[in-house]
Amino acid sequence: MNLRNLIVTLILLAQTVYCWVAFYRAQFLAYDDNYGTIIHAFVISLFTLLALIVVLAVRTQWIKSNKILIILWLIMGSPITFFVASVLYENIFGGKLSN
Repeated sequence: MNLRNLIVTLILLAQTVYCWVAFYRAQFLAYDDNYGTIIHAFVISLFTLLALIVVLAVRTQWIKSNKILIILWLIMGSPITFFVASVLYENIFGGKLSN
């Protein structure tokens, strides 16, 4: 694994962990703050997806050589995942968002 792959792996890992921690902490915040935190996590994952699309347009070979990393990120940290998690919030975290 070269340095560029390591850096991208760490960035995707940090983004995923940050967004999931933000999702978990949202249940303990006041009404406006909790939904703002969820939207914030969604927007960060959306920007990460856009960055990956730009990288795909420029360096298709890099994406092909890191298929497993990209697939794992799509499962754990993509905007679709965070949208589904916001819809199923109570089932995932076992707590309600405060109103």
